This record gives sequence, structure tokens and C-alpha cells, in this order.
Amino acid sequence: MVVSSDVIKLRPLTSHDLEWFHAIRNDPETYRWLHTQEAISWEDTLTWFREERPLFYVASVGDEPFGYFRTHHVDTSKGSIEIGMDIALEYRGRGLARPAYEEFIKFLKSRLYRKFTLEVLSNNKRAIQLYEKLGFIAVDTNPHPTPDAPDCQSVSMVLEFSELRGAKVIPVYFGDRRKWPKGERDSRHVYSLLEYVLEMENANDPGIPCDVVFVINDTGENDQVSNPEWELKCYELLDAQDGKELKNGRGVVKVVRRHNIGVSFASYDHIFHELKDKYDVWFFCEDDQVVVEDNILYDALPPLRSLREDAGFVGIVGAVSSPVPHFHGGCGVVGTLVAEEAVRHTTTNVFVEQMLKVIRRYGRRGRADDFDKGILTHFERIKDFLGRDSLPWYLPYNNRTGMAEDSGFCKEIEILGEVAFTYVYRSMGYRLALHPRKKYLVNWKNARQSGESKHFVDARGRDGTLIPGALRNCHGESAKLVPYESWMDSAVDV
Repeated sequence: MVVSSDVIKLRPLTSHDLEWFHAIRNDPETYRWLHTQEAISWEDTLTWFREERPLFYVASVGDEPFGYFRTHHVDTSKGSIEIGMDIALEYRGRGLARPAYEEFIKFLKSRLYRKFTLEVLSNNKRAIQLYEKLGFIAVDTNPHPTPDAPDCQSVSMVLEFSELRGAKVIPVYFGDRRKWPKGERDSRHVYSLLEYVLEMENANDPGIPCDVVFVINDTGENDQVSNPEWELKCYELLDAQDGKELKNGRGVVKVVRRHNIGVSFASYDHIFHELKDKYDVWFFCEDDQVVVEDNILYDALPPLRSLREDAGFVGIVGAVSSPVPHFHGGCGVVGTLVAEEAVRHTTTNVFVEQMLKVIRRYGRRGRADDFDKGILTHFERIKDFLGRDSLPWYLPYNNRTGMAEDSGFCKEIEILGEVAFTYVYRSMGYRLALHPRKKYLVNWKNARQSGESKHFVDARGRDGTLIPGALRNCHGESAKLVPYESWMDSAVDV
């Protein structure tokens, strides 16, 4: 029987599987190869499952479960995990073990695990041969006598992959900015922003090796550029950084230019497809959300590795529940293999129908221009435009770039760009997790807000207090912003 890992299916072990699990575990041909070579009672099985909440996985071919994977010593900070497998007697000898292990390791690598360990008895020659074919190396032995083999050893084996490498993607634009403070929208202030971002990227240690990729969305004939002299200086500033090693010693700066269609979310997709084979984890971040603390990537890994929570995307800024759960600005961290799943999911009927429900809500309110133009085929239209599938973004039905101020067009960018870009992971069944760090961001628009707190009334007529250095909006960024300090004023000096 020849089976590839592509036909192996995995799912968590549940209480409904316990009788099946108990029967396999208590088969003498199973426990003779385990370190605990005895049967366990049904009551002990129930107690173990209830109290320990084990992270075990059922392996199936089609609808037929044939075995289960055990996991122990799960370390979500270091990305290490101990694994093992038991197979039902009637399925042994069918060539299922190797493809099952390959699929399970692939699954754990998608959750950013890099080190796999196991313990095997030295007299289990067949299993040791399998592990060696999978790339495991014996690193230690300890005496573990059994009734059948008094000289038996417990062999510790390890399979370890190279350290994770990340890419931080920062889209930038040198034309006049939308919604920036009046009189501070032109390229002179964009230049100050770029200087500040570069300063922080050189100073901060993200916690894992990480290159910083600036994606320049070039200005076009329809874009407003009121200060072309400073626009040119912005290009010159980043061009001079291209290929330079970061002072933190963790990576290099890369600069990529593209035509500004689809704004930030298309930029994320563009560079993901261009460089996805080089990186294991991606940090998508708007240019005006500036990280000012160390270990921002390292601290995002445990939620992505949590097998119990099964988070697919860790948001860096704020979580939004309306119109569907997503993260503001699409800012956050995701693993390469999970992002590749998202690419495949974007054009599925499930995701398209979910987004259509959102679109209908806004289309009826007259808040969008293109929602009546065959939106069911929108992501297929992007595929035709690019010649490949993509992460979610909005492709305009005209030559506008996304910088337009009219509310209808911006609503389309928001729903099919910002909302869709992270909601796709929720649509796939993953959890959206907030970054565990409490304070690590400076928002560019907060600079120069020194002074006393001021009273304000927001757009809904609610009273509030403007706290210096805290961003006021519905997205929750203020929870992630570091308190205002006077040094932040230097961020906008030219």
C-alpha cells in the first residue's frame, strides 16, 4: 500500500475518540514498545483526559482513523516539542507511519516549531529505522530494561531545523497622506517618518533574525504630490539603505518598488509572493505604526504555536469586531505556511460568500462604488490580473490607486483590503490573537501631542479626554501605545 502525506488527515483527539484510543493504547502490541509497558484502566484514561487535556492528534486516511500522535513537553517559546505515534494493529505494515509522521511534522512546522524530539526503545529497530529516514539523530541513551529486553536502552532522538527567519514588510508612499494633521500631509513629513522608522528598526532587536522590507508604492499621475522635492528625497533616503545590514545585527534592509494598485494590502501580497521561500514568518506593519520595543517578533511566536488555541494571525495594533473580526491595518504576524493556506482559501466559495454578506450591508447603504460589479468574481479578477492566487486585497475597477478621499471608494479598500486581509484566517477556522505585549508602539500621528490632557467630544457626541500620546479611535491602538514622552517630539523634526 503506497500512501503519500497528502492523503493523511489530522485532527485533535476528542472525548468521542477515547474508547478507540483506549483500545489501541491497551493492546499488548502497542504498550510493549512504550516506556510504560502496562495496560491502563478505563477510569484512569478518563481521569487523564479530563485533568491533563492532552494535545494528541488522530491520523486518518480518508474517513478511516488508523492511529494517533502523542505530544509532550510542548515549549511554545522555544518552538520545541516531543512527539510519538501509536497505530492500530490492523493498520500496521501498510506503510502509513512514514507519511503520517511527514504530515504531522509539516503541520507542526506550519505552527513554527523547529525542534522535534522523541524517545524510543533500543530494541524497536523498525521504529528507529523510520525515524532515521525522517532525519532524526540519536543524541543520548539511558538504561531502560524491560521484561523482554533487560539490556534495553531509551534512545533520545532529535530532528532540528534552522532558526526561524522573519521579514517585516513596511509599505510606504511618498505622496500627500490621507487623514494626517492639516498642513503635515506632504513628503517633508513622510521623510521624517522614514528617518524615525529606520532609526527604530536599526535600534530594536525583534528577537529572531529579521530583514526589513520597504515596499514603495510609487506615486502616479492621479496622485497628489504637493512637495516633489521632498518626494525625491524620500526615494533617495530609502535607496541609500537598500542592502545595508541593520545595526541590531539581525538582518538587512531591502527596498522594492511597485505600482500603487491595492495600497498596503496588495503590497503585503506582492512581497510575500516574491520572497516567501526565504522566510518562515511575516510581520506586516503600516509605516506609521512604529515599534519602539525589543522582541516584538519573538513574543508573537507563542500564540502562533499554541496548539490548544490554534491562532493563525497575531495582531499588532487593534482588534475590530465589525463588520467581521479583523485587525486594524492588517498589521500583525503570520507564518509562511499558514499564509499560503490563506492564499488558497481566498477564492473559495466559503470566503467569497462571507465577504459578499459584508458587502451587501454597505452596498445597500450606498457607501461604495463598485460593490454591484460582479463582486463574487472579485478575487478571481485579481487572479486574472496577477496570473496567480493572492492574499486578499482590493483591485479598483478604474485607475485610482486607493488614496482617494471619497467615502465610497475608501469603504471598498477597507472591506476587501483591510477587513478581508486578516478575516481570511478566521474564515479558515483559526483564532485571531492579540499580541501579548501591552505597550510597544508609537503612532506617528501622536508625535508633538505634548501638554496637558484636553477635554473633547467625539463624533458620536460622547465626552472624553485626549491623553497626550494616546490615539483616539475605535480600533484599540491606545492599548498598545507606549506613554507619551518628550523624546517623541523629535520624530517630526526635519
